[in-house]
Amino acid sequence: MSLTIKQRLASTKKLNLPQIVQPQHKHEMSHHKFSAAGLDHSSLQPCPAEVVFQNYSPGEVCEMPVVLRNRDKVPHLVKVSLESSPYFQLEIPSDAHRKVPPGLSMTVHILFTPGQNKDYFHQLLCITEREEFIVPIRAIGARAILDFPGQLHFSECPVKCSTEKTLLVRNLGNRAARYQLSTQGPFSVIPAMGTLGIGDSMQVTVRFQPLKTGGHSASLTVHYDTGEDTHTSLHGKAVDVHIRLDRNAVTFGKTYITRSNHTTVLIHNLSNITAHFQWKAVDTQEQEDQMKLTQYPRLCQQDKDKLSDFLQECRVDTTRREHSALLTRTLQRVRAKVQEDPMLFYDDIFCLEPKEGEIWPKCSAEISVFFKPQEARVYNQAVYCDISGEGVGPRLHFSCEELNIGEVFFRATYRYEEILFNKGPLEAPFSLLPPTTPMGSCFTFLPQKGTVVPDRFQPIHISFCPTILGEFQEEFCFHVTGSPKPVTLTIRGCVMGPNFHFHVPALHFGDVSFGECALGSHRSVTLCSNTVREYKLELVVDVDGVGKKLLALPLTARCIVPALRVHNPVVTFGHCCLKFPYKEKVTLVNDSDFPGCYCVLPQEHKEKAAAWYSSSEPSGIIEAHSSVEIPITLEAQQLGECKVTAEVAVFGREGSPLEIHLECIGQGPVVYIYPREINFGTIPVLQDSSKTLQLSNQTDIPAPFWVELAGKCSHWRIEPSKGVVPPMSEVSVIVTAHLDDTKKFQDKVKVFIENSHTTIISVQAEGIGTTIVTDKPLAPKFDFKPHFSFTHCCYKFKMTNQGRRIHRLFWVTEGFSIFQHSTRPSALRGTKSKDASQSPRPHSPVFKLQPLMMDLRPGQTVEMVLEGCSSTAQEVKERLLCYATVGKETAKKQIMQVDVTCKFILPVVQMSARTITFHVEKKPSDVLALQYQPLSLKNTCPLPFSIVLDLEQPFQICNVDQQPLAADSKPMTLDVGEELHLCIQFDPAYEKDLNSRVAERALRMRFMEHPHEEQITVRGEVYFPNLHLQAEAVDFGCIINHTEQELHMEMTNCGPIPAQYRWSFLTDPHVNTIRFRPSPPKFKPQSSKKKGGFPRRHSKTESVEELTETPKTIQNSAQQPADAEDSLETGELSSTAVEPQRPVRKRGLSQFSEVKHPNPGMQEVFDVQPLWGELQPGESQLVTFTFFGHANITARVTALCHVEGGPTYEVVVTGEASCPSYQLDVEEIDWGLQVFNKVLKAKVTLQNTGVVELTYVVLNPSTGTAAKPLPGVPLVLPTTGSIAPGKEQVLKVYYLPGKPGVFCRTFQVQVAHLEPAEIHLKGEGTFPRITTDLPCMLKGNEKYKKILK
Repeated sequence: MSLTIKQRLASTKKLNLPQIVQPQHKHEMSHHKFSAAGLDHSSLQPCPAEVVFQNYSPGEVCEMPVVLRNRDKVPHLVKVSLESSPYFQLEIPSDAHRKVPPGLSMTVHILFTPGQNKDYFHQLLCITEREEFIVPIRAIGARAILDFPGQLHFSECPVKCSTEKTLLVRNLGNRAARYQLSTQGPFSVIPAMGTLGIGDSMQVTVRFQPLKTGGHSASLTVHYDTGEDTHTSLHGKAVDVHIRLDRNAVTFGKTYITRSNHTTVLIHNLSNITAHFQWKAVDTQEQEDQMKLTQYPRLCQQDKDKLSDFLQECRVDTTRREHSALLTRTLQRVRAKVQEDPMLFYDDIFCLEPKEGEIWPKCSAEISVFFKPQEARVYNQAVYCDISGEGVGPRLHFSCEELNIGEVFFRATYRYEEILFNKGPLEAPFSLLPPTTPMGSCFTFLPQKGTVVPDRFQPIHISFCPTILGEFQEEFCFHVTGSPKPVTLTIRGCVMGPNFHFHVPALHFGDVSFGECALGSHRSVTLCSNTVREYKLELVVDVDGVGKKLLALPLTARCIVPALRVHNPVVTFGHCCLKFPYKEKVTLVNDSDFPGCYCVLPQEHKEKAAAWYSSSEPSGIIEAHSSVEIPITLEAQQLGECKVTAEVAVFGREGSPLEIHLECIGQGPVVYIYPREINFGTIPVLQDSSKTLQLSNQTDIPAPFWVELAGKCSHWRIEPSKGVVPPMSEVSVIVTAHLDDTKKFQDKVKVFIENSHTTIISVQAEGIGTTIVTDKPLAPKFDFKPHFSFTHCCYKFKMTNQGRRIHRLFWVTEGFSIFQHSTRPSALRGTKSKDASQSPRPHSPVFKLQPLMMDLRPGQTVEMVLEGCSSTAQEVKERLLCYATVGKETAKKQIMQVDVTCKFILPVVQMSARTITFHVEKKPSDVLALQYQPLSLKNTCPLPFSIVLDLEQPFQICNVDQQPLAADSKPMTLDVGEELHLCIQFDPAYEKDLNSRVAERALRMRFMEHPHEEQITVRGEVYFPNLHLQAEAVDFGCIINHTEQELHMEMTNCGPIPAQYRWSFLTDPHVNTIRFRPSPPKFKPQSSKKKGGFPRRHSKTESVEELTETPKTIQNSAQQPADAEDSLETGELSSTAVEPQRPVRKRGLSQFSEVKHPNPGMQEVFDVQPLWGELQPGESQLVTFTFFGHANITARVTALCHVEGGPTYEVVVTGEASCPSYQLDVEEIDWGLQVFNKVLKAKVTLQNTGVVELTYVVLNPSTGTAAKPLPGVPLVLPTTGSIAPGKEQVLKVYYLPGKPGVFCRTFQVQVAHLEPAEIHLKGEGTFPRITTDLPCMLKGNEKYKKILK
């Protein structure tokens, strides 16, 4: 089912004859009374016997031919029909309803157009005059195909042992397979049924378990749900293995009753398999089955009794149906128990242990035999072990033991192939026993001998060329070494020989005309009579290899010659042109009863004849009592009257031929010539001017002609000067005038016609223009084509006077005077000229012609030079005029005008890139290598040029093979449109450090033909793992002893490569210093700021981040605006206004004893976090530097940031620690006597006398403002701040007494972590006193109420 329609048709070998559906009465429809075909079978053999379509697609037209061969000895009339169907159509030839001769066939075609992929059925009806029969038509739709093998062979298997073979089966069909698998014993198959999808596969296990020795065969049947069955042949052979007992009988001595005796028996396994043994009481399987049958009724009755007793004891009331079900299950259980019983040997007297077991290959098993007698007598017992063995020889057999080759033809060669299988465990040498029969000698076997290894096969090629007819059956034997019987192959068939006869007794042709080819009645024999006589012959049949003259057919005939005559023996052609064919017809008449053959004889002595004759149909056949017209062609060869005689011969007639007289009058051609006179008028000198002269032939023959001029040195020429005018056509003759002076010329033309008269034509012309010519193209336009600016364009040519008179010439440029033209413009002043980029002066022509004036005599030539140059790129167009005076004439005239054009251009080169960028990323594991990038330069201007390229290191110019160009290389020339391919080399290792770098150079391109220059930017970027540090130095300044401070620095990876870093400190003692001061130092001003100020600062004792390089005083955020001070009605107090203040004291930690300085390490002073890490491209990270302020320490260290694969960055870290110290210029302020309602103001200076930046804060500050202080509460501004070392802060003190009287106040200022300092304020508030007896109005001034009291 997997074959296509054509493959299935080609594989059809066996043809079955269809059964007759309805017999016909042959005598009613045919005159043949007898038939060689049987009554039950049709006389026609259809091929194929059944039309089957398969593996088709819906809508696709399939075609199948059906051949109907007549196997009878008589012809049959065949009619083929097909019932109407939308799916099947019959395509028959036009002669389908015809008789089919014996042995021949007719072919019809069946067209099938499926609508779906399903099964279809139809039938083809064939009707003959003898019978009606049907050719079935079947279309097989979608099918499942499981690729089971055709045969499955098992190797030799020990008897009662199982062998398995697993097959991988696929569904090759186009629908899901629903299957059932079945076979016969001793074979079994798993699974038994199932479903397999399209294209899916499964495993099928076939088991072979023989119960007796010998060959076993069965069929594995695959049954599909669509009704088809496929079969796989299963073959296997069971053999006995080499297993034996060490003895066949065991004899016990006398043994007491109730006592036991024992002995041992050995089982030897000498084979290569593991053997299973069982001790049984019977010998065969049939006896064992009989014992099981005797036990079954007894066990059934026992179980029935047990079931009944159980039901009665339990008092269970069951119905008959329930009781029957219980009983059925009981019987099934008993049957299964009996079937599973191995029926081993059991006896009360003898006992064997073990009763069953396994014996490994080449091993032995020991069996213990016990004897327990129960009474005094002799005991005999037979026990059987079901294993034994014997040897076998080689096992060879053919895949097919009988080959039926069917019908074959005599002396035809046929070839076949058989497969010789070795299914045994031994090698099988074989040889062919020579055949002794004549038919056996016609067979050839290759190879005739050989050896087949186990589980292999050997193809045997058979060639057969029969030389004996008839049926045969031959048996060929192959001897196998070690096998008692040979392997035989039987071949049978039938050799067919030729079988033929004539259907007529004789062929009588009767009377046949001479030269006629007569056909027999059936058009199989042709008689060509070429002799007048009677014929009596025989047609014989010879068959090569069979015999001579096997069949003869008589042939008879008589040959005669008919009488022929000419109806018109004289033929007149009239006037005929010479050598032109004219046709007439001659009638030939046959008055006899037989056809005649004639032939017009060729003309003799043709070269001397006045006329030539011929015939297009010189020979032919005239049927009896008819006539034929013979075409005659005549050509006159001379002028005047012409007569010739033609002869006609009759085939088979002896004597003179028939004569035909031909007559004509010969004449020459008639040619009409026009015009009779040719006037050219005025034409340019030194140029061809043509007129046409027409020659018209009025006759049917060609007219040869030639033309001549009357003048000797004529200014005219004729083309063609001779030729032929075709019949009834015209020929144009060109008359060309070529004048060499400006005057009037005349001449005559003579035209001669062969065999006709001569004609004379007059010609005249007058010349105009000039006879001055140039050897190269110049006028009227001349284009220099593109030229580079700053280069000369030059054109050299020659001027020649081809006239008859002298010419005086001079040239001028239109728009320029002769004087200006003679002055050469300064076009080339160097590339650095001031006017180099400007256009030429408007009164100076670009193009110049030398010489400007000359005299040319007839035939004289002078060399001329036209040149020009422009310093700018432009297109220049100028017109040059040439004037001349000719001969003795005095007036000048313009004879030539030349428009000169030149496009001055710049060299233009097309570059593949204006910028070439190299990007190299050097990772730690990479090695820097030379980099290359292609560069192409293309000349896009219309002129070639040469260039010189220049490029500086680290770049280099290379050729396309990446080889550097020599420094002194020659300029490179580029033709128009040519492209130059180069490479630019970049050495990324041009510097030895590991810092990312960028190199940018200009590739300069100089042109040898022009000062113009081009350049290409070449950029090389080399990236290493680099970091950008925010600063190169970290200065912690001075911090308080025993405190620590952190500074943050931003570190950024600005490159494209991830950077791995790690921090360490430089261990050089000359660079890193740590020292201690013996006492707190006084501030000394610094000469300059540290380099690389640090962006961020963070102290553990402060929470302020500073954004400047050097610490500065930070003003209090609550500080009053500047105009607040101006609003106070206060002023600077003079020294006389304040009482003498207390002496100034310095404050700090100097009163403590000296601190013992340890010897700390660098890691105990500075720290960096994180110590290592990795930054991705573009990523930033803050690095924290920590300074531990040991007492009075000054430290400087260099921190190293190592980047893997990159540079090492150095950061100088400095810091010092000290005790804070300060001083106040006053500790007491005495205002003395002041107005109580006015704000008092004083200044207190706080100076940082140490090296540590200090912060201060006014404790318990007032909530008032400088404009409105609270009465009796001191106000100090600013209330908080910081003071750099050596700097001071002025504190402004505001106080409003608020009431008259003596006041004394105190405020505290705490500096750093030191004890607060107290500043005392004192004075007396008063007011001008006025005595009045008026009551006091205290509304709005309630604060003075207490004072007044």
